[in-house]
Amino acid sequence: MYLPMLASADAVEINGIYYNLTEDTKVAEVTSSKPNKYKGKIKIPESVEYEGITYTVTAIGAYAFYICSDLTSIIIPQSVTSIYEHAFNGCKGLVSVTFTNSLAYIGRYAFLNCSSLTSLTIPNSVTEIGEAAFEGCTGLQSIVVENGNSVYDSREKCNAIIKTCDNELITGCMSTTIPNGVTAISSRAFYNCYNLSHITIPNSVTSIGKTAFYGCKSLLSANIPDKVTTIEEETFGACEALRSVYIPEGVTTIGAGAFSSCWHLTSVTIPSSVTFIDSWAFSGCEKLKDVYCYAEEVPNIRDNPFLNTNIENVILHVPAASVSAYKIVRPWKTFKEIVGLTDLDEYHPLLEEGKVWEYGYNNGVNPYMKRLTIGGDTIIGNQTYKKIVNYRYETFEMALREEGRKVYCYYPNQNSETLLYDFGKNAGDIINKEIKNGATWIRKVISVDTIMLKAKLFRCMTVHEYCIPEGMSEDEYLGGNYGYNSGIWVEGIGSLSYLDTPIDYPGNYYSFHQYRLDGMTFKQKDILELIANDIQPKKAVNRVNHNDIIYDLQGRRLQGEPHKGLYIQNGKKILK
Repeated sequence: MYLPMLASADAVEINGIYYNLTEDTKVAEVTSSKPNKYKGKIKIPESVEYEGITYTVTAIGAYAFYICSDLTSIIIPQSVTSIYEHAFNGCKGLVSVTFTNSLAYIGRYAFLNCSSLTSLTIPNSVTEIGEAAFEGCTGLQSIVVENGNSVYDSREKCNAIIKTCDNELITGCMSTTIPNGVTAISSRAFYNCYNLSHITIPNSVTSIGKTAFYGCKSLLSANIPDKVTTIEEETFGACEALRSVYIPEGVTTIGAGAFSSCWHLTSVTIPSSVTFIDSWAFSGCEKLKDVYCYAEEVPNIRDNPFLNTNIENVILHVPAASVSAYKIVRPWKTFKEIVGLTDLDEYHPLLEEGKVWEYGYNNGVNPYMKRLTIGGDTIIGNQTYKKIVNYRYETFEMALREEGRKVYCYYPNQNSETLLYDFGKNAGDIINKEIKNGATWIRKVISVDTIMLKAKLFRCMTVHEYCIPEGMSEDEYLGGNYGYNSGIWVEGIGSLSYLDTPIDYPGNYYSFHQYRLDGMTFKQKDILELIANDIQPKKAVNRVNHNDIIYDLQGRRLQGEPHKGLYIQNGKKILK
């Protein structure tokens, strides 16, 4: 702990800068210029002379430049070893600060709300950085910790400050990429980072501190790793751009205000492991439409987690056996409707470690089998992707990432990503629409249904792609007898053409053969047989009473109850 010096007399002004002087030790500390404010460019000298005595400038005192909004740059000399709390708090015009390699201590809130700073270099001499020292530096794009620092690092050019011994990220910015191996994100690490739009939290993270992402109003999505057990107080509060939140299995507690004032949030998924939801956890989420809560026992709450969220307009989805329990407990009973969860509410992710896809390749000359699998994580830009590699040769084919029910693809030779799949769409929805060389390309969902694989329901979609020539309207093209390419998507499996080819294009020699996961094999012929029996163009099913659905012994869905024979209903075999 570094403590500010005790001045022996009132501050003195020397060449426009005020100092507290300590005659015994011959040291000086820069202090406030009240009632006037420092402005413009300031260069602090290594030493000053006063009444015949030379003093070494060793510190910048607490609140020394407090709210000096017209200060634009500061040069700190080699002699300074400490910058105390709130020293530059509110210096909104400060665009440049230069540290030297004798600086050891930066106090809490030292550069709070210095919103014009764009880059930051921490010398290898710094051994202590106080809480939220750079909070509110919303313009920061680059953070570098010099090599050789014994306490902090910015490994893998992550644009963040990481406490090395704890693998704890303590300060981030709009350009941060959180490296694998980081285990904790400190409280307030991204507090009010207005320009942060995307962040991928690696699975190595086990804890995220209070208000870590509070006020990140441009943040569009945020994943919560499986090892996190508690979502702390206001961790994602006031993240206004968030549209959906998926809380993973293993989380037991959702803290006070954890997702409060997320105004655009429409969907929340709460896992079965949650036992406690604290006050105002989802307060002020005015656009919320659906809450999917998998907890069979009604979670304990404090006060009202849904205060000012208009839950009388929200549908609550809970385990079917627990509907009656939720209907008698506040605030749950005040939801617009409480319905039983269906198998369709459970999403089967595409990207799971250990999954192997197999594709047949036949160009009429050299038929062979190609196997793809997931080869770990790779970071591109500020996103974490799964590497898709050739199972045999371990060559890098593509990178995929999954966000909700959407899957994005990034090829090694490209500089941008493409939306590959969207398993959240319904019949009639447009997935992609873009202009290429004057023509309009539209990818549209034609039908959505379900098939049963290994006793589980999987969403299955028929997708068409149209190329509308320049000068022709969309209605004219779709109303005429024009051609299109077609694809079949199966949730958790992907396209039945090729993994990164969601539509079956003429000349594409690859076709899906099977995929394997956890000892289970899903073959194309079985899937196609189910699709041939099940898929008919019709409206997507939003909620299904699965007690009324009937299957034959091969898992195929029947259109009605058979007149005789053996069939399955509500999980039981029935003989007529």
